[in-house]
Amino acid sequence: MAFRILPVPWNDTLVEIVRTGTTTFKKFLESIKKTVDEHTGLTAAFHGIAALLDEDDMASDSADSVATQQSIKAYVDDSVGASIGLYNDVHVATGSSNVFTLAGTPIGGDVTNIAAFRNGGLDVPTTNYTYDSDAGQVTMIGDTIAVDGVVLFMYSVLNGPLFVDVFTTDGLTNDFTLSGALQGGTVYNLMSFYEGGLNIPETDYTYNNGTGKATLTGATKDAGKTVIFIYGVTL
Repeated sequence: MAFRILPVPWNDTLVEIVRTGTTTFKKFLESIKKTVDEHTGLTAAFHGIAALLDEDDMASDSADSVATQQSIKAYVDDSVGASIGLYNDVHVATGSSNVFTLAGTPIGGDVTNIAAFRNGGLDVPTTNYTYDSDAGQVTMIGDTIAVDGVVLFMYSVLNGPLFVDVFTTDGLTNDFTLSGALQGGTVYNLMSFYEGGLNIPETDYTYNNGTGKATLTGATKDAGKTVIFIYGVTL
């Protein structure tokens, strides 16, 4: 079972449409048409609706018009394609450098709101670390972080959607096909959690871009365990 998070921006109307489902909205439009058809000589404006608009960009921003289902779908698809995704980068220090490249920056988005944690402690921007937007790199200020020290970065990027896949192990395999890979895009910044614990890339799990499968390393996991993958996809 997999869920896709649709990031901001949303307006209240779109949130309600997604929450209730397109079928509900379709029935709403059909009821409007039926009402107009049944009252010969009456216009949609008489019922408080000025027009039924087919605008993929919702450019008119009308307060008394209804958009077609196709327009709503196109608007949502376009909005998701240029939305804000939350990223989490986990780095293991080499002991030779305090410079870390953020996984979200090669995708071409704008990085904002960086939070850095060094060995579990929250760092202060500018005082404890700086960010070079041209290089897409964060430099931790102070002594070189010891080998195997853990550095975590959380930040947002104006880019593609964030995916969350939730699986239940079957006791037969440690392979999981990511839903985002099935969209035909490239998976990046993959994070993995097993039974609530954070997995370490390459040590606890690997990912094959060719097959779109993430694999937990080690012995086959018992059935009924929860595995979560969080990642971005360029579509």
